[in-house]
Amino acid sequence: MKRNLLSPLVNKLAAISCFIIFQGNIARHTKLAGFLLLFIMLNISFSYAQIGAGTAPVDPPTGGFGIDGNLEANTPTANIGDWVMGGSGTGGYVLNNNGTPVNPSNTYHLIDSYGNGDDDMFDGGEKNNESPADWSWKYGGVQSKNNINNATLHFTTNISNGEAWLVFSADRQTTVGESYFEFELLQKTVTAVPPSGNKNGTFITAGTEGGRTVGDFAVSAGFSTNGAAVFAFFKWEMVPGSNPGPIITPKHWRW
Repeated sequence: MKRNLLSPLVNKLAAISCFIIFQGNIARHTKLAGFLLLFIMLNISFSYAQIGAGTAPVDPPTGGFGIDGNLEANTPTANIGDWVMGGSGTGGYVLNNNGTPVNPSNTYHLIDSYGNGDDDMFDGGEKNNESPADWSWKYGGVQSKNNINNATLHFTTNISNGEAWLVFSADRQTTVGESYFEFELLQKTVTAVPPSGNKNGTFITAGTEGGRTVGDFAVSAGFSTNGAAVFAFFKWEMVPGSNPGPIITPKHWRW
């Protein structure tokens, strides 16, 4: 769990019901054409894996990336990098103390409003196996356990073997209560369409295989009532034995 130094109100990584979408060409890092960062409260059913602390063997930041329960470099161990500058040591960082990226081409800090009645949020009942085209969203008040302020992403490399790495984090207003968030990396774009009049907002997806593309993947985190996190990895695929034929629906595809 990462302690958030970028906002005084929120203090741990968490899960979301609001969403932020960031789209750009990051093929240089991931061999994917588009990226969808999606924070959602969905109806889900899958197995989680527990992941412990450690150091990702990447550069930047100098010294690798500490996955250790805080955002500060050289803390608690000297010479290990992290999100922001920390104590004395050679460990590097990827965000300045004001939250701006050291290198905007590799690191992203996304900010969402919180603590008000005009947050962007899902309308309810959405499932992560559905096509994004079937989801809807609106403005309203979000429960504090699902209310985000910051999300950060960093694309980097294991210099020993050239592997691409993605390090990500997010926060929520309170760590009490069950919650869930998901980062989806997609080969085709998804675009949010704002609400209009009495109609909720929607999404337009360029994915033609159940709203996504075979080979897309997602990383998710689920949080229990006491704030403990468990993680899962998904890859988008056709349902075994399924033959979509001329009419393709999300029922033929799944994580």
